[in-house]
Amino acid sequence: MKIYEENGISIPGLGSIYKYIIENSNGFKVGIVNCGAAITEIFTPDREGRLENVVLGYANIADYVENPAYIGCVVGRTAGRVSKGCFTLNGVEYKLDKNNGENNLHGGAYGISKKLWDVDETRDGLILSCRSRHLEGGFPGEIDFKVRYTVTDENSLKIEYLAIPDRETIINMTNHSYFNLSGNMRVGGEKQLLRIGSNTFCRVGG
Repeated sequence: MKIYEENGISIPGLGSIYKYIIENSNGFKVGIVNCGAAITEIFTPDREGRLENVVLGYANIADYVENPAYIGCVVGRTAGRVSKGCFTLNGVEYKLDKNNGENNLHGGAYGISKKLWDVDETRDGLILSCRSRHLEGGFPGEIDFKVRYTVTDENSLKIEYLAIPDRETIINMTNHSYFNLSGNMRVGGEKQLLRIGSNTFCRVGG
C-alpha cells in the first residue's frame, strides 16, 4: 500500500489544503483532500482491467473550499435537510443555521464539510478528524468527528465514521460523492441505472 501527499496550497484565513493518494498494489487508488475530508477520485479497474475514475471531482483542490454541490465531502452534523431549521431535544428547541431556504442543509453553511480536517496515515489508509464546537450552526454539544478511509487489496474502499459528543445531540453523517460508473464521464448519469439492494427507504418531506 502506498500513501502520498501532493498539491498543497494555502488558503488565506483558512489554512493549507492537501491532497492525499491511497494506492494498493493493483493500481486501485483513492484521492482525499483534508478540506471537508472529500473524496476527489476513485480509480478502479473496469471489466477489461483498465483503471478509470468513477467519481466526480474538481480539477483545482481550492474549489473544495466553496464546493456548493458538496462534491465528495463528508456532510454533517446532519446529512439532508432539517425542516424549518429547528428541532426540539429534551424539551429544548434549537434554532439552526438556515442555508437552504427555510431549512438547514447538511449541517448549515459552516458544517463539517467546510472544515479543514487533521490527517493521520495508517497502514492501509487515512484517519481524518475535526471538532465541532457547542452550538456551532445552532447544534448542541461539542463533537469530535473521525472518518477512516481504508483501501483493501481487493480493490475496495471502506469508510468508517465516529462521532463522540459531550452531551446528547443529533448526528447523521455521510459521504456526498457523485458516481459515474462509465469511467472518466464517458456516459452521462441520465443514461445509467442504479440498483440498491435495500429493504427500506426514508421518504423526504413525508
